[in-house]
Amino acid sequence: MNRTILYYPTIDIPRSSWLKHALLYWDEVSSIVPTSYDGQFLYDLSPDIQYLIGEEQFRPIQPETLISGENNWEKFQEFQNEFQEVVQNPYFERFRNRNLYSINSHRIHQNKVVQKKGRIHRNKTSDGLFHFLEDLGLATREENDEWLKFEHNTALLYMSLLAKYLAEVDSEQTTIGTDFLAYEKFNFNSTRKNDGFPVVSFDLNNILPTPNENISLEQIINFKRQRADNLRHFKKTITSDALTF
Repeated sequence: MNRTILYYPTIDIPRSSWLKHALLYWDEVSSIVPTSYDGQFLYDLSPDIQYLIGEEQFRPIQPETLISGENNWEKFQEFQNEFQEVVQNPYFERFRNRNLYSINSHRIHQNKVVQKKGRIHRNKTSDGLFHFLEDLGLATREENDEWLKFEHNTALLYMSLLAKYLAEVDSEQTTIGTDFLAYEKFNFNSTRKNDGFPVVSFDLNNILPTPNENISLEQIINFKRQRADNLRHFKKTITSDALTF
């Protein structure tokens, strides 16, 4: 089973230290990429991501896995409930209104966000979520009645929570990760009533070596292949220590 890190809240992964770090320490990186009915990508992926796909280092995860996937109906309901709960949370409302006059609407597929000018048909959506946001003034429909617009921060929140639930139903050992710290807090700061309560919270930052800025993606991939046994042992050690902590 591959160890995958699923990037959120955008489709494209910025070419930064985050991507290089993730590429080195995970078997593959991933992001949420919507597809058409015939399996074609509905978003133009960056050259870096296209290169990683060719090297079998990137795996696109389809939002339909959660929304219309077999046996995932209850998990999708959990996603919708949590999304609605966070959207109505006063903290998120203050966060959203902070930049009310400086944001642009993002298009959102009705099963995921579509940045820039991506267009996806309305049949792949949850009408309930759209009408919920429409009533709050956070979503509108295009004139042709096939496209949606979400308020900017609401769209990114949607993507963040969608990533969390997609990781839970994914067939691989998938963890979510981001360099958008605000949306990381929305994903991890809340504790559901049925999941107990937090006892200890701490962060470990910058504890693993990260490739220098001048190191290319190709060099990282070559290193992973040359040192596959070492990396496998390292990951096994880290996992074992985490389980016995």
